[in-house]
Amino acid sequence: MDIYECNDRFGISLKKLRLMRNEGILKLEAEKTEKYWRQVIYDIKSGRMSARSIALTYRYPGKLEKITNLTPRDRRVIASHFEEVEFPVEDLELNMRFAALIGAIEKHPLSLDEFIRSIQEIIPDHDVSYYYVAGRLMLFTCKTDFQINLMSEQLARAFASAKDEKSMRGWWHTESGKYDQDPTVYHRPRQYDL
Repeated sequence: MDIYECNDRFGISLKKLRLMRNEGILKLEAEKTEKYWRQVIYDIKSGRMSARSIALTYRYPGKLEKITNLTPRDRRVIASHFEEVEFPVEDLELNMRFAALIGAIEKHPLSLDEFIRSIQEIIPDHDVSYYYVAGRLMLFTCKTDFQINLMSEQLARAFASAKDEKSMRGWWHTESGKYDQDPTVYHRPRQYDL
């Protein structure tokens, strides 16, 4: 049992467990849960899931069940985030290469075009959040949990590069939000009748 499993099973704080381990009172195995999975658990417990956490939880529910005990509150947090990003996802053929993400960050023209086309295929007619688009992009492009983690670390930069492009005009806008944050809302270009 590692320190995180001990924390989850017995409810002893990580701070106290680390202190006990450092004093030699407690002998635990080396940490065997990947850092990004520990972040998923933290996100669920805090009630605010990231796009990576949503994608990992959706794709690998069995793995999550193995590494933590989900309370009814945790299950409600997961369900509310799935509802917000409209999971379960529809079948969509997305032919984006994983390398297009890095090319988009570096503004390589062909990779950036491929990344933008993929985003535009995902965006529906109604307003959706970054989590909606990023979650689907990770699910349709990545084959493993490790790839989802790698992609999530770079997605915000790739989206920032894409939003500056002419071909993305009309596909997004910002709205005022809490704490002086202006979240981006994605949608298909609106047609106005005059």
